[in-house]
Amino acid sequence: LANSLIVQAEEKIDTFIPEFYKRVAVDYFHNQTQFSVKNKLKFTKDKKEELMAFMDMVKKEKHTIHKFEKQTKDVPPPPPLNTVQLQKSAINQFYYSSKETMKIAKELHEGVEINGKITSLITFPKTNSLFLSETTIYQIIQLLLNTYGEQYTQTTKRLFKGADKNTSQEAIRPVSFEKEFFPKHIRQFLTEEQFRIYELIYQRTIATQMKNAIYDQSELVIFVGENQIKKENDDETQTKKVYGAQFKETANRMLFDGWKLIGKHWNIDEVDEHEEVILPDKLIPDEILNPIDIRAYEIKERSPWRYGEGRFITTLEKYNIA
Repeated sequence: LANSLIVQAEEKIDTFIPEFYKRVAVDYFHNQTQFSVKNKLKFTKDKKEELMAFMDMVKKEKHTIHKFEKQTKDVPPPPPLNTVQLQKSAINQFYYSSKETMKIAKELHEGVEINGKITSLITFPKTNSLFLSETTIYQIIQLLLNTYGEQYTQTTKRLFKGADKNTSQEAIRPVSFEKEFFPKHIRQFLTEEQFRIYELIYQRTIATQMKNAIYDQSELVIFVGENQIKKENDDETQTKKVYGAQFKETANRMLFDGWKLIGKHWNIDEVDEHEEVILPDKLIPDEILNPIDIRAYEIKERSPWRYGEGRFITTLEKYNIA
């Protein structure tokens, strides 16, 4: 089954023929903010005339705010690390193979020499558990309060899907949160590879009790063009507005960093972060906007994903394949 997943993915890549097409975007400047909205229509190379006609209409007609809905999205921290999560994270961040990662984790667990004494730095690295004990949670909370303050600390225990409270085995975590085990104090005793894995485990563990990151996810809809259509029936004449085009955009702007204060660089899902999208704080429905630019931009369809080691491990975990 594992081999068939790879074969199926490669077959999709081999038979894929990318499509090139254009879409239309409009730029505005309003409330001291420049922003863009996009139309969802796709114009392939054989539809140049339709594209020109569409852009001409967008240039001539009124641009009216139809909807502006302020909303935010809370993004919780990732779970603590078990064996699979550690391997995925090390692949995505450091390009370490699974075998190399587990070798380093074993060294950290069995102990390194610190001031003449062999000291274990992390708990047992072979575990499926995402559970952290009440004692561990308390220690993390105290550390965060002392280091980052109440603003960044979630003082109630965060629950993660798949964390079985009936097990005594914990997720992979540092053996201690005392000051002498801070990554910056341990660094001098570790190789570069050991330090990277230790810091990753340390930060991912304490991040579990940091507050959510908060993003602006406001939604804007703009209608361009308007026609009046009259429909007559036996009783009355009704008038209906029909719009020529709809443009939409959703904001993507961090309002509060939360756990991303320490984890902004974590490539958790092996995909790029969505680019920042800023919309004005206040837009009023039925308000008319004046475009500063109307442009067509080209898009090439992305080919199907080829499995990287991290994504392959994720897929094996999803289908419960050893």
